[in-house]
Amino acid sequence: MKIKKIYLIILCCCTAGCISTERGVTTSSDYTVKNVFYSEAMPKLKLKISDEFEYLGSNKTKQRKDFSDSDGSYNNKVESYAFAVFNEESLDRLVLITLHHMNRGYWLPDLFGYVKHKIEHDMIKILDKSYHSCMWASREKKRKWVDNVEDKGFFTYKTGLIKSFARRVGLDNRRSIYIAYVENLQRCENGIYDDPKSWKNPSALLESQREFIKNFKERAGMAIEFLPY
Repeated sequence: MKIKKIYLIILCCCTAGCISTERGVTTSSDYTVKNVFYSEAMPKLKLKISDEFEYLGSNKTKQRKDFSDSDGSYNNKVESYAFAVFNEESLDRLVLITLHHMNRGYWLPDLFGYVKHKIEHDMIKILDKSYHSCMWASREKKRKWVDNVEDKGFFTYKTGLIKSFARRVGLDNRRSIYIAYVENLQRCENGIYDDPKSWKNPSALLESQREFIKNFKERAGMAIEFLPY
């Protein structure tokens, strides 16, 4: 799975309704606590997203993908839920929850194998579940959907710093879930580090970048809270 602009772009144009009764997001109009993502179906999960984030909506798509380790392809059903903070008219921060379900094969153990330049990569325990945790910087390519979003007054970022948690689900490992926190790197020193190349070597990061990462991780922790279900 890759964090791509396509998710934010499609989600901005969607309604804020739930995809199904088993999975969705609470709102202030119908629940006491808003911005709680809940999934009563596999995978069971409950997340509280900080109230400063605006729930943009949900989206459901199907993708045809090639296997990365063998011949052949598979269908991947994807459900996405997005929350964002906008600074003036540009994206400042994003929380993206993405659930995947492939019809054949299985997700490889390293769910972040596609990330070339990892700043951090580890296995952690959250509420007795094992998650892959990864941080990296990524520049997104401009896509044809961007113009439609910008016409509506929404602007995406050129380069984002991403911290994501992921795990495989089910006995056959055909399901996976990714919870990503993204920040527009224009926040860092007025955008002077708005280039993934300046983040690809963790041992060569400048002190200002290390300080930004420290604060970034604190903001990520405040943005997403894992709740027992």
